[in-house]
Amino acid sequence: MRSEEELMAAYVAGDRAAFDELFQRLAPVLLRVLARQLPNREEANDLVQQTFLQLHRSRNDFREGARLRPWLFTIAINLKREHFRRMKRRPEAPLDLDGRTDPVSMK
Repeated sequence: MRSEEELMAAYVAGDRAAFDELFQRLAPVLLRVLARQLPNREEANDLVQQTFLQLHRSRNDFREGARLRPWLFTIAINLKREHFRRMKRRPEAPLDLDGRTDPVSMK
């Protein structure tokens, strides 16, 4: 069985199956970690997807000989922090459905 670092090197070289295997191995671990700190599982799933999207975008920045998990978890933690910052900036407000605050008529 190939190591995560070998899989990442293969993915950077163009092996799509290597990415699929990395996702199969690491997505459940990331999901467990992120789900502990988020209010619902959907948010955790979204952050896992964003993490792997960022891995894809940054794949050529991965240094040969580096460990993959710390790099990937750093991406995930940074995305989680940004998620919390966005949530603080945009607090949710209940929608008043009695007709006084019709979102369509607010334009």
